Amino acid sequence: MQWQMRRRIEWAQEMLGEPANSVADVAAATGFADQAHLTRVFRSLTGSTPAAWRRNGAFS
Repeated sequence: MQWQMRRRIEWAQEMLGEPANSVADVAAATGFADQAHLTRVFRSLTGSTPAAWRRNGAFS
């Protein structure tokens, strides 16, 4: 289960690298219930929210 969640977050990170994808769209595409669910899991695994991660250019 943990491996699968980490993989979904990696996939979300890839998608967040594309500015045209909203966080809500990324959440839906990666199988999270909603944007809040993605944000909670993303923060727990990376220490940052998806929006902050994107803003800081962590995908570069």
